[in-house]
Amino acid sequence: MSTEFIFWLAVLAIPLGTLAWGLWDHEIRAARVPRAEIDAHVAALRAQHGPRALEIAAAKEAAAWSRGDAREQGLWRRVRRRLARERRG
Repeated sequence: MSTEFIFWLAVLAIPLGTLAWGLWDHEIRAARVPRAEIDAHVAALRAQHGPRALEIAAAKEAAAWSRGDAREQGLWRRVRRRLARERRG
């Protein structure tokens, strides 16, 4: 029984570790960005780009995705969502 458990633990360690790292890098780390930082980015985009702020935030999110920067992508996703929510009303 214990050798079977060790076998499955060894087999599943890499996929479960990869899943845990992906969850940490793409969701949890991005959610830990302070709300004040998100608000500052939203205000700066609105001041600098006006009605194009949502488009610019989406472009910055796509650029972070193409660079593989998960934290930056999460930050811009939250900024983009905030701008979209405010635009809807």
